[in-house]
Amino acid sequence: MQEYVDCLSRKYTSMNTRHITFFFTSIAVVALLSFSSTTYAASECVFERDLELGMQGEDIRCLQRYLNSAGITIAQDGPGAPGQETSLFREKTQIAVGAWQTLNGIMSATGYFGPVSRGKYLELTSGTPTPVTPTPVQQPTPTEPDDSEEDASSEEQDARELLKDVIDAIDDAEDEIDNAQDDGETVTEAENELASAREKLLNALYAFIDEDYEDAVKRGQRALDSAQDASDEAGGSDEDNADEAIEDAEDTIDEVRDAIIEAEDDGDDVDDAEELLNDAENALDDAQDSFDDEEYEDAIDSAEEAQDLAEEARDEL
Repeated sequence: MQEYVDCLSRKYTSMNTRHITFFFTSIAVVALLSFSSTTYAASECVFERDLELGMQGEDIRCLQRYLNSAGITIAQDGPGAPGQETSLFREKTQIAVGAWQTLNGIMSATGYFGPVSRGKYLELTSGTPTPVTPTPVQQPTPTEPDDSEEDASSEEQDARELLKDVIDAIDDAEDEIDNAQDDGETVTEAENELASAREKLLNALYAFIDEDYEDAVKRGQRALDSAQDASDEAGGSDEDNADEAIEDAEDTIDEVRDAIIEAEDDGDDVDDAEELLNDAENALDDAQDSFDDEEYEDAIDSAEEAQDLAEEARDEL
C-alpha cells in the first residue's frame, strides 16, 4: 500500500502548484471519487482470467492501456508509459492496479486484478454492473495475494463524498481568486488559505488511501474550512456581500422614490412605477429579515430582486 502512496506523492510534488487542480488531475481523482462510468473506447478489454504479478499476455497490455487512459499512469516514460504499454505484469503495473482499486472502492487493494476488479472494470466501461465468475485455473495460492475484495463501507463513502466537496470548494476558491485578480484586488491571504486547503486535502487523501476514513474525514473537514476561507478572502464573506447588496438596493429605491415624486409634481402618471417600487420595498424588507436571521444567501437574492424591481419602476417613468 505505502509503495503506491509514495508513487502518487512523487507525481504530486513534481507538479506546478497553481495549475495542478491539485494532485487529483494527474491521477483522475475527481472522476474516481465520483465513480464516473466513463467509457475508455480506446482501451476496451476482454479479461477472461485473473491477472497478477509475473503474468504475461495481450490482456495485460490492454489493462495497461486502460490504466494509462484513466489517468493512472504505469510509467512516465519507457516500458508501460502511454504508447509503450507491454504484455508483462510487473511491479509498476501492480502499483497502478492497486491505486485504481483503492480509488474505485475496492478495499483489498493488493494490485491483484481478480474477479471483483474485473467486474468493476466492466461496470466503469459499460455503465452496467456485471458479475464476473473467476477462472478456476487462475485461483491464487495461499502465498499469493488474497482476492477477498469487498465493497466500500458507508464510512468510506462518507469520506469520499467529503473529499469530493473539498475538491469542489477548492475549484470555487480558485475561481474567486481569479476573479479578484482580474478586478485588481490583492489576493495574498486568499492564496495562502488556498495553499493550506490543498495541503490539508493531500493529507486527507493519504489517510483515505491508508483506509483510515475517520482521519480522512477529520482532515478533509479542515481542508474544506480552509477552501471556504479562501473564497471568503477573495470574494468577501456572505455576510459582507449581503450587506452590500442591501445597501445597493436601498440606494436605488431612494433614487427612484425621488424620481417618482418629481414626475408626480410634473403631472405624470406614476401609478405603475409606484406599484413596482412598493414591491421593491417589500423585497428589501425580506432581504433585511433574512440578513437578521443570518440567512445571507436568501438576503442577497431578495436584495437583488428589490434592485431589479426598483429599476423597472424607474423605467416606467
